[in-house]
Amino acid sequence: MHDPTEGGGSGGIHEMADASNVGVKIFEEKIRVRFETSKICEFFQVDPLQLISSGALLISAKSGFASKIIESLGQQHIHASIIGEFTENLHEWIMMRKEGNIQALPRPLSDHLWLALLRK
Repeated sequence: MHDPTEGGGSGGIHEMADASNVGVKIFEEKIRVRFETSKICEFFQVDPLQLISSGALLISAKSGFASKIIESLGQQHIHASIIGEFTENLHEWIMMRKEGNIQALPRPLSDHLWLALLRK
């Protein structure tokens, strides 16, 4: 488990994959971003996946346990979803975009909160 604070979800995913010496494939459409967050990010032209994500939690588990974890969290009224998978290819750091194209999963150089503050 990892709490993706500074650097957001994208930074947290990179940290988990780095620590486990694996690659990663993420599905953007599976990542829940609140409406308010989307609107604020649009206004400041920042990526919500690279924005501080306090209160979120990334959990990695063997695929056979994922649905059980999601079900258990759901019983506690905690939203959870499978957003991707770790891969054996150490050089695979990809995100499947909502539009269907593939891009490299961004590795934040700094939290996009700082970009938003500079643009205020």
